[in-house]
Amino acid sequence: MIPFGDTLLYASLAVSVIALAGLLLKDLKNIELLNKFVTPAIILVAGILTFSYLLLTYYFVNGNFEYDYVWQYSSSDLPLIYKLSGTWAGQPGTYLLWVWVVYLSAAWLAWTTRHSTALARRTQIITLITGIYLIILTLIQSPFKLIIERPEVADMVAKGILPPDFVPEVGNGLNALLVNFWMIVHPPLMFIGYATMTIPFAAAIVYLLTKEDGWEELSRQWTRFTWLFLGMGIAVGGVWAYLVLGWGRFLGMGPGRDSFIYPVAHSDWFHACCSPSQEE
Repeated sequence: MIPFGDTLLYASLAVSVIALAGLLLKDLKNIELLNKFVTPAIILVAGILTFSYLLLTYYFVNGNFEYDYVWQYSSSDLPLIYKLSGTWAGQPGTYLLWVWVVYLSAAWLAWTTRHSTALARRTQIITLITGIYLIILTLIQSPFKLIIERPEVADMVAKGILPPDFVPEVGNGLNALLVNFWMIVHPPLMFIGYATMTIPFAAAIVYLLTKEDGWEELSRQWTRFTWLFLGMGIAVGGVWAYLVLGWGRFLGMGPGRDSFIYPVAHSDWFHACCSPSQEE
């Protein structure tokens, strides 16, 4: 039986495909067949993913250790705040957080523009393609996978060592490095920044392909938001690394630490797009 959380993810995938089809039919063939359902469909997906994330949070708070992800990153003796932060402690949970904020951004774009221009429609098309890809990634590494699906547990169930309805009494708990105030806020700040960057990314791709006017104005408002959250996330992550990690309190360069370049690049873009153009 498919877990309820995975059922919600499959439903969000199906509705996303319908919304994408409606936008493509309108943009490529000027067919209005599904166009009136696009905005409600995107808002519906955002609602489904909101419920999915709240459901995962409930599982963590309630200690539902029949779910592998909950068992890995939670335990009965964890304070409530760390049970909440456990939802984004591993890759499956961060994928769900990421795709959730992507669709909140897509819903806001749909609500404010109603896809009344070609730029808005095409930007939403690329945003939905990105969102569908992230939903598929979330399904592949689902946070709603059951503990009995773990290979070692399934093997012991097959051998009769464990019962088919096996549920651990206690969880594995968080890594000690993650039991820190700064790690409560660092991941959501970063992933909100990553997710909201989808809109300006999509608008830039549309401009590169079609030379559609208005992409800078659309991108600027979203990039400000992204710049703020990535900047705060990197600052908070730097505090955490300074206090917790064993690097002798010197900054070590790597994929995670290199992400400070993002807000710097955004600042450069702001200066470039706000510079007065030279009329010939």
